[in-house]
Amino acid sequence: MKKFLYVLTASVAVVMLYGCREKDEPNDEPQEKPVEYTISGRVEKGPFVKDSKVSLQPLDASFQAVGEPVEVSVSDNLGRYDLGKVSLDCPYAELTATGKFFNEVSESVVETPVTLRALVNLKDKSKVNVNILTHLEYARVKTLLAAGVKYEYAAAMARSELVEAFGLGGFTIGDFSEYGIAEGTDQSAALILASISAILHCEDEEIAAYIDNLSKEFEADGSFSEEYKTTISNNKEIMSWNVDKIAPYIIEIYSGLGETIEVKNLRNYIDWDENGVVGDESVPEGYSVNLDKTELKVPAAGGKYTVNVDSPVALYLEKHGPETEDQEIKPIQPETVNIYDVDMDGVVRMTVSLEGETLTVDVAPNKGKVVADSVIVLYDFFGTEVASLAVKQEVEDIDGIPGLSEDGKALINTLFSDMNKALDWWNYLGPSQDPRTLFLESFWTSWYNTINQFNSVKSIDAKDLNVYGPYFDFYLALSYFHLESVFGDIPYVADGSTYEGVGLPRTPQSEVVSNIVTMLEASLEAVEEKPVAANSVSDCFFVSKDCVRLLLAEVYMESGDFRKAVALLNAVSLKSPVDELLVVKNFYDPFSKPQLVFGWGDYLCDLAECELALGNKSRAVEIINSFYYWIGGGYDQVREDWDLREELEVMRELIPPTRLFLFRRRNGFLEQFYNLKEYQKMWPIPESVMAKNPGWKQNPGY
Repeated sequence: MKKFLYVLTASVAVVMLYGCREKDEPNDEPQEKPVEYTISGRVEKGPFVKDSKVSLQPLDASFQAVGEPVEVSVSDNLGRYDLGKVSLDCPYAELTATGKFFNEVSESVVETPVTLRALVNLKDKSKVNVNILTHLEYARVKTLLAAGVKYEYAAAMARSELVEAFGLGGFTIGDFSEYGIAEGTDQSAALILASISAILHCEDEEIAAYIDNLSKEFEADGSFSEEYKTTISNNKEIMSWNVDKIAPYIIEIYSGLGETIEVKNLRNYIDWDENGVVGDESVPEGYSVNLDKTELKVPAAGGKYTVNVDSPVALYLEKHGPETEDQEIKPIQPETVNIYDVDMDGVVRMTVSLEGETLTVDVAPNKGKVVADSVIVLYDFFGTEVASLAVKQEVEDIDGIPGLSEDGKALINTLFSDMNKALDWWNYLGPSQDPRTLFLESFWTSWYNTINQFNSVKSIDAKDLNVYGPYFDFYLALSYFHLESVFGDIPYVADGSTYEGVGLPRTPQSEVVSNIVTMLEASLEAVEEKPVAANSVSDCFFVSKDCVRLLLAEVYMESGDFRKAVALLNAVSLKSPVDELLVVKNFYDPFSKPQLVFGWGDYLCDLAECELALGNKSRAVEIINSFYYWIGGGYDQVREDWDLREELEVMRELIPPTRLFLFRRRNGFLEQFYNLKEYQKMWPIPESVMAKNPGWKQNPGY
């Protein structure tokens, strides 16, 4: 229609008019004599500031300048001007406003002056506003006039083209010079949206040049280039993310300038989704969105479902808004990690699509250990929730204990890394300790840090599936064993708690040992009988019964109960040597030095010591000789008449020194090898720890 109108009017013969005397094809009814016009209004991009300049240039019927321009200053910061009474031979005039203005987006004064124009017919008009729409219309109308189009047609065409270019609608177009931001009308809303969408991306100093470029773009054929269309489209998209905040923001700006204004609901005056229809982006008042189902009950195996959607507007599965930037990768936090290799978040795994009036939900099998609940939310264009569909999926029983997830492995590896450091301190420290040394403090702190970490992750498991307790207890028992065996009475940290060095009493050693035994007996009952392996985080975390037997046997040996110890050691299921039964290290660091917890040599040494302590010399000799065979190197066969305790010492010196101090203490070798006094069989509590706990009593002799 517009193209047809343009061709039709452009083909009309152009008759040049000089003055306002009656001529053929006049642009308006001629004036028989000069008419006095009272002219005032506002200049708004945002409102022009006080002392901005406004001039009126009289025009003749051919839209040529005649006479001298009339100029006034803007009277306040709301863009108001008043030209008073102006006598004109012809009702046409060109208004030009130049000055600084309040940026309605940033609420700051734009210091780079901008110029806005309006080409108007003053007949029956006293208020003339100058704004971005009149400015863009001005250049376009001038082009059409030059092509011979009558002013009334040219102005109507330019206005229609501008409304289309910005995607405006939902109002009667009318004369742009009657539009004002502060008017509170439908046209005011359209002006606000056009004004912001035109320059939202600009820095303040770029606005004047950009408006001039827009004007040059539009004047030729009543449209913008693809580049400018894309820019305006992008600006509209950004505006739509916070559309409901724009009106209050503008109201606040005008209030700060001393004027109370109203702004219509801006959702209704621009084609936000650019589908050619204005006002169809949100559900109208009195209407609703209805689904033929409000809940899907899905079996564990999953399935595909369709739901019919009855909606007066287009709907979306995601909130319309800015794309979220990639979040910084943060360290794994125990409170948020799923440590299991099964789903534990209770989220339904599904693919959802919305095509027209059909919502399709394809639910994957639930491989988790908990019932999954999710909600599919439908939004209008502005991100308002208009309907929802609940999806609940059952879970199948899964036999056995789930493995560790990748996050779980990373978290447990952190615990092993801490324990690795603690074990390294054990091997580093000598038999004689000074309570003032940093080394002794580091040993104490490292083990309690390890206990805290294991307690923390154990509490996560306890709140979820509560299946890893026996494995955590093994490592907690191992930690406490290394502490109580050299310090005696120590703080015992309850499950789920942490110890920061103060606030807990020293639990008697006998009670700590009792707790260790309880934990290990429960672990022995629960963990699997399986081949030992020490090649990965999972290998070491899911310890075998043999590892539990070895640790519990050493606890009994320290307590002097060799009969219970030997029973456990004889129950070890391994029938062939494995050098490393259990190691602890940072498995993600190729340079991490592994710390041996139990090796085949430890097993044979402990077993030989127990048999000898129980008077079973022949069995002890058999084990010692099997040890030398395993070591290799042509050792002589040991006989019962040899000093078998000395052989035990030789055996211990041939393997890594795990708990060598404890072996020598049990067998009376401390004085021989270390020249220690009786009280030095136990280590002192670090001096720094004693200082934090004034109620504690230091171990005897220190």
